Amino acid sequence: MKGFSRAAHLLLLPAFLLFLSYGCKQSPQAASLPAHVTVVRTTLAPATSQTTRAAELESDSPEPPLLSREEFDRETDADAATDREERERREFKQRGSTPENHRGGGDPAQIDVDDHPVLLQPGSSRTHARTRADVDALRRTSRSRQPQDFQITLSNEFIEKYKNRVTLETKFEITGHSDVHDIASDGDDGDIHMGGVSDDIGLPFVAEIMNAKNNPALPLIQPGATLEVAGAWRLWCEHPGAPQIQYEMFENGGPPSNPDHVFEIHPVSRLGNVDEKNSFHQIPGFEAYDASTAFVYYESIPCRIVADLQHQKTTIFTPKAKYNYCEFWMQLDEDKQFKVIDGRIVRCSICDSKTVEPIFRNRRMVFVKDTPPEKIVRDLKKGDRIHVLGIPRIDLALVSWRTRAFHTRPEVLTWKLPYEIIVVGVYND
Repeated sequence: MKGFSRAAHLLLLPAFLLFLSYGCKQSPQAASLPAHVTVVRTTLAPATSQTTRAAELESDSPEPPLLSREEFDRETDADAATDREERERREFKQRGSTPENHRGGGDPAQIDVDDHPVLLQPGSSRTHARTRADVDALRRTSRSRQPQDFQITLSNEFIEKYKNRVTLETKFEITGHSDVHDIASDGDDGDIHMGGVSDDIGLPFVAEIMNAKNNPALPLIQPGATLEVAGAWRLWCEHPGAPQIQYEMFENGGPPSNPDHVFEIHPVSRLGNVDEKNSFHQIPGFEAYDASTAFVYYESIPCRIVADLQHQKTTIFTPKAKYNYCEFWMQLDEDKQFKVIDGRIVRCSICDSKTVEPIFRNRRMVFVKDTPPEKIVRDLKKGDRIHVLGIPRIDLALVSWRTRAFHTRPEVLTWKLPYEIIVVGVYND
């Protein structure tokens, strides 16, 4: 019997070693990723998965403010003081005239002030042009408790249509454009931005192309041109100016290339017939905000929501916000990814590096279909981490939920601003 046991052990040992060797091999999913992308399979316990959509939404529970309102305002003002776009906007308003803009590549393209005045004239679906007196009256009657907060009013139909969509596609008229930005930090991000108007959006907005140097779409970007544009929709109170009331009033203060706005298509995934999906990658030489700085700021943004059920509109009062590009490690919190017609939405934790515990959990990451980041995340599993570049936008799914939940939970209307991150690049680690 002893001899049999010894023989059996000898036979089982090679099988056990073979099993170990097989178990340590890279998974087919990981093997299919680009060689330059580092995927970390962490052993840290990911966030508890939610069993229902409602439970997931309710997980956005109120927390003590990470920054006080005074600290938040000081940080916003300090960041704006170094922002090139803010400087250009201040100079424009002081000068009271349209600056010379440049098309990428250095060819000047002077805006025709008569054809593209700062104050837009009425159009087919634009109720009227808003005068300065209108703007001042709106500011006086706004129901904000904080004079520094800005008003964003959206139709509920628009919110419901786009709350779980990644992108928006529309035809728009270009009112002006910047040159291609240098690359350093803050607003020097290598983008080119175009001011525009679209009846589908109903607000002044800006479209931005990432990594725009030598981009094949640059010759198309001309003031007065009307083009099809598609890309990630982005609602963020970065350059708000006057109250932004969708489909009712337009006041296009600021330079034609960068009007007062809260809505963007950023990044652009298609302009005219030029596919821009491959521009979704890290910005070489750019210094983005680190995870701790950016996400502590995002989590601290005050917000108050007013639900107008009679007119089917929702108003968000929130302060001016900054910190466009942030760099972080995202860790998938679940295996199941929410696939939508134009991309996917994935719940993730936010990490400062590839090894430390997450600093925030259960935040939505959105990916534009067929971009390099979306192709990479398709094959990732719960617990995987990748190093990414992202930009924040208001989470309309949570805005929608709060306007329905406040009847039984009135406190939800004063929770912090709900946000999600558009993942626009993966770092080549």
